[in-house]
Amino acid sequence: MINIFMPDGKDCCDNLPRRGFLITLFAGIILLLLCLGFSAITLADTRFDQRAKYQQALKYLRAGQRTRFLKLKNELADYALEPYLAYSDITRRLSRHSYADILAFRELYAATPLADALMQSWLHSLGKRGKWQDYLKYFDPSVRTAILTCYELTAMFKTGRSEEAFARTEDIWMVDYSQPDECDAILKAWRDAGNLTRELTWQRFSISLHANNTSLASYLSRYLDFEDREPGLLMRQAHRRPTLMKRKSLFKGADSRTREVIIHGIRRLARSDANQALDLWQDYIQINNFSETERTDTFTRGDPQYGRWARA
Repeated sequence: MINIFMPDGKDCCDNLPRRGFLITLFAGIILLLLCLGFSAITLADTRFDQRAKYQQALKYLRAGQRTRFLKLKNELADYALEPYLAYSDITRRLSRHSYADILAFRELYAATPLADALMQSWLHSLGKRGKWQDYLKYFDPSVRTAILTCYELTAMFKTGRSEEAFARTEDIWMVDYSQPDECDAILKAWRDAGNLTRELTWQRFSISLHANNTSLASYLSRYLDFEDREPGLLMRQAHRRPTLMKRKSLFKGADSRTREVIIHGIRRLARSDANQALDLWQDYIQINNFSETERTDTFTRGDPQYGRWARA
């Protein structure tokens, strides 16, 4: 028998158990990696298949093939986007669904944003179809939007609660942006009932310009009282071209409207030339009787010229 010795004097056969263990361990690792790789491939294939079925289900729904749609939807019960299939299905037939159907959906998918989205869509459908009694019965303040609020007030007006509706309509009016078309009906009823006063008209016109919403201000100018049309025009002109403030002869009035126009124009001018705005302001306060508040608030406290401005 021939013995083979290692450099350390040990028989090489002494290392065989250890080598066998290492070979087995290495083989196990390779097998595990292969299994993980195959699992990843299988998972990717499954997700790809689910995505394809999801897209096909939507195609069936849009084509009106609801039986085929429901078959695929059921196959995708564990798919992450399954709630969107349910939402797409129910919203295509909103007018056929009762409040119980909507409530069941909201409970089933309460953990998703679709629960509230469906309620909003269903209420919008009721308002659009003029189902005012049902609208008030099922209205949910937790999903309120500007459109749904206007539908709510319209529903009140249509069901004999006009006084309650009009008491809240002023809030819909007094904003510096255009309200949705769905607000037109209640706003018209509110105006027709004589609730739109001269002051409310001017206030919204003014805050629209302050917000730089010139298109809304232009639209609102048609509602201004006759006495306010000239200062309203001057205010729009000064807003667009603040250097107009140098023509002091245009702003001679001592009334509150003229003072407001002057302050707005000076503030606009101060954005591009604060020094010139301050010089003009010192001239204007000699002409008009501005209050202490008007004097100190024309420049904001964060403006570099505020100290000089407040002392003017």
